[in-house]
Amino acid sequence: MNGKSDQTKQLYFTPRLLETLKSIWEYPLTIVEAPMGYGKTTAVKHFLEHTKADVLWLKVYDELIDHFWDEFSTLFGNYNESLYQRFIQVGFPNDAVSLRETLKLMGTLNLVNPCVLVIDDYHLIDSPELNRLITTLAANEVEGLHIVLTGRYTKLHHLEELSLKGILHHVTKESLEMTENEIIDYYHACGVIINEKQAKWLFDATEGWISALYLMLLSYLKDGVLEPPESIYKLIEKIVYTPLDDDAKALMTMLSIFDNFTLKQAVFIWDGQSAVQILENTVQKNTFINYDVRTKNYQIHSLFREYLREVFETKPSDFKMRLYRQAAAWYSKQQDFFTARQFWYRCGDFEAILQSIKTEKVKNSTAQSVKALYKYVKECPPAIKGRYPYALLILAMHMTLHNEFQIFGQLCREAAENAGGFSEAQRQAFYGELELMQGIAAFNDLDQMAEHFDRAWALLGTATSVFDTNSDWSHGSPSILYLYYRESGKLQTHLKTMIEKLPHYRRLTRAHGNGAEIIMEAECYYHRGDFVNAEISLNKAMHMAQSSDQWSIELSGIYLQMRIDLMKQDYQHMFELLHRMREEMTKRVEYQYLHKVELCEISFYAQLDQKYKIPDSLGRPEQGDIRLLYANYGMFNIIYGRVMLINERYTKILGSVPHFLQIASIFPTLLSSVYTYLYSAAANWKLKRIDDAREDLKKALAIAMPDQLYMPFVENGDYLEPLVKELVFSDCYREDATYILMLYKTYADAKEAVKQKYFPEDKDKLTDREYEVALLASKGYTNKEIAEKLYISQNTVKFALKSVFAKLAIGSRALLKQYFGKTE
Repeated sequence: MNGKSDQTKQLYFTPRLLETLKSIWEYPLTIVEAPMGYGKTTAVKHFLEHTKADVLWLKVYDELIDHFWDEFSTLFGNYNESLYQRFIQVGFPNDAVSLRETLKLMGTLNLVNPCVLVIDDYHLIDSPELNRLITTLAANEVEGLHIVLTGRYTKLHHLEELSLKGILHHVTKESLEMTENEIIDYYHACGVIINEKQAKWLFDATEGWISALYLMLLSYLKDGVLEPPESIYKLIEKIVYTPLDDDAKALMTMLSIFDNFTLKQAVFIWDGQSAVQILENTVQKNTFINYDVRTKNYQIHSLFREYLREVFETKPSDFKMRLYRQAAAWYSKQQDFFTARQFWYRCGDFEAILQSIKTEKVKNSTAQSVKALYKYVKECPPAIKGRYPYALLILAMHMTLHNEFQIFGQLCREAAENAGGFSEAQRQAFYGELELMQGIAAFNDLDQMAEHFDRAWALLGTATSVFDTNSDWSHGSPSILYLYYRESGKLQTHLKTMIEKLPHYRRLTRAHGNGAEIIMEAECYYHRGDFVNAEISLNKAMHMAQSSDQWSIELSGIYLQMRIDLMKQDYQHMFELLHRMREEMTKRVEYQYLHKVELCEISFYAQLDQKYKIPDSLGRPEQGDIRLLYANYGMFNIIYGRVMLINERYTKILGSVPHFLQIASIFPTLLSSVYTYLYSAAANWKLKRIDDAREDLKKALAIAMPDQLYMPFVENGDYLEPLVKELVFSDCYREDATYILMLYKTYADAKEAVKQKYFPEDKDKLTDREYEVALLASKGYTNKEIAEKLYISQNTVKFALKSVFAKLAIGSRALLKQYFGKTE
């Protein structure tokens, strides 16, 4: 090895690697995958810096999906200010509904230049839901967008299939390893001449690993001796850490607890301006610390950071605890309480954690953040916990939003036990808030709820400071009657209780859920076949909801109005309402109600037998394909049972009956039981199990007829009519059966008319070209593959698919697959 030089800061990339990176432009998704220290990030960054593309760089620092989604939303929000808020409102798309909405939003980007989204250190998050988002974005080929993942490993499924379909370009560590000839070129670029024998020795010692080659180069330039690497960390210690002065060693060790940091943060942690000079000198001399001009963040190279963290662990305990408190203080000052609490937890400062909950009230909580909070509170010493009953109550409130009612009860009990230190006035206000929480937790026992709310108002006398009054009053259900009908024969009593005994809840929560009781009254009329009074009550309720901006209640009203419109044969208004639901939700950025709108649409199409317009994925809530609050699972089963019926899945219905009834029994929600027995009766009838079908129908009638709830039978009359007709000639439910059949005649005529007008056979609507494109798309071909098969451009394919989706009222390729499965 000849010559010494210090050109080591010059970046070097093999022509072979640069050539393979050029393929980024040919694929919607590229994965650059190799172990730590192979230069993945540096290579991608260098390559993209020399292009005209817009580069969005998303650095992953932890496994928290919330952090990832906020950064993702921020990056794309740079294209459109409103896009950030819309992404945040949708939330991370971990189900089929929000995933489709995210795709729609991505389709509004209108990229002028090619755009590359780089997700760096992707392996740190390791989330199946994120994998699905990435592959969905890639498969749908957002025009102008290319996604690049860098990571030590990836767990994306079907990599080979994605590659074969032309969606994925996979760059492995072999492309990043240097061959013997490339090592010669690399060292020469750094001013060091080696021969083939030395290059072979270096290759055997490092297997072409760039980090080891670089550190050995530095070692040679320092000592003039080429030695085999004892370990990579020994090389880092010798070449990177030891040459630092004491202040630089101390500062870098302290900053290693962060994944990245700002200059102000370094000054705060070091507690002095001298940190500026120390950091500047260190960065100038050391390529293992980088500065990102865009984010104004410093980052220590992962190899060096891991070494520094090992050094940090050798420090005395009081030093580490003091540093954790400083870190927590920094993040608290930035209003980043989520991260601050992580550092308070490390140093055991539970008092600061509870104080932050009380101060911040945990705004915009997610299931992930609430889970972390409960972990902290659970481990908090009782003596400290006892001084913060309000913090426990605030956390309890968030538990109700995430269906953790057992934990809710536990926290409320603890909070009550610790309120002894309050003054009389403080204690009274606290117990008022506690009564409100217990009333909410008493769902759906209206008498108990009313008692708690009355006591809460008597104690508090003003609006709550704890409960989130912006939450969805109806738990995501489009039906209020479903939520609060719990005892057969007592529906009128339930309704009276809701109308007369819940006014204090409205005062306590600033009119939260205003109009819900009148929606329930309207639903009672509807289910009894009294559509005139149903519509009168409904209009009254809508005025109440709109005056208080209760969009959740409005949605339930729209859902009921659509059902009334069908019976009135007012088809135009029915479809206008369906469109309005989606448009209003999008315009208002009310994505918390996105799944409620989706349930309304599914129910609508299921009633009209339009199975190919219903995403198959929405039939799998247990796999996370649709977000449901637990109180809404029975309502989902009402809708999903109808979906199974129109798809002729009779044995699946019968297998689901015990599960559906178990869900319906929890609160209970009797309407769900009624529909379950009806679906079971229909399935048994279709399978020629006649006696079982009759028995199931009688079980449904036994629950519903004391309250004259006819419409569940009417809405499924296409499957139940023969069974109901038998009752007309029996001594059992004769008058009820006669009335059900009369209503069903009106319903069936209306349904047939709307199907003929709005849902004729759609195949004839498509041009020959549109049909060819749609058929191939339904079979899983990409736009590029379709273009090649039909000898047309990709733009022609996109235009044809857009027209197909519009004509068929279908919004995805998955639905195309279902549609062509129906027509062929």
